[in-house]
Amino acid sequence: AGAAAGAAAGTAQSAAAAAVAVALLCIGLNLRYALLSFALAQKLPPGVGTLKRLVLAFVVTDENVALAVSRPFAPTPPYLAGVFASSYLGWNAGGALGALGSSLLPASALAPLGIAIYAMLVAIIVPEAKKSRPVLCCVLGAAAANAAISALPAGIRPAPMLSMLACGVGAAALSAWLAPAAPGKNAAQPAPENKEAQP
Repeated sequence: AGAAAGAAAGTAQSAAAAAVAVALLCIGLNLRYALLSFALAQKLPPGVGTLKRLVLAFVVTDENVALAVSRPFAPTPPYLAGVFASSYLGWNAGGALGALGSSLLPASALAPLGIAIYAMLVAIIVPEAKKSRPVLCCVLGAAAANAAISALPAGIRPAPMLSMLACGVGAAALSAWLAPAAPGKNAAQPAPENKEAQP
């Protein structure tokens, strides 16, 4: 994962970390995909077999799962394949355009683009936070905890990626305990039928 690679590179540069430490760091950061898979599995319709689940798990990402679980209907494998394929093509096309365009744009234009990824994540979170007070409290709590950890002295402050992961998982677990979903609320609903106009 890109986040794990960035964190591992930063750790190696700052502390000449051993290969074992870097491997453990990458494993810890990528544990979030297990949580994402749990969330997605709860929304899948009945009848999705093990093989299809393994294929879907292979392409799980933060953005794809956020889009899939926020739908009011159960995301079927074809629907998820469309979401994953479009995002994959978009990432690669955007990466190619960015690599080519970065040499053409001035530094003043490139600097603001560094927050584009965070703007995208905010755009995914805000609609759910507006509809659900527990989700809003979870997001604000995770942000506040991460800000507090970031203010710690450098000697005891964990790596930024680990801090964000711990705060996110901790806030989600606390929210699930304090404000559990009503029974059946997360049950997958059938996908809407495409009703064609009758002659």
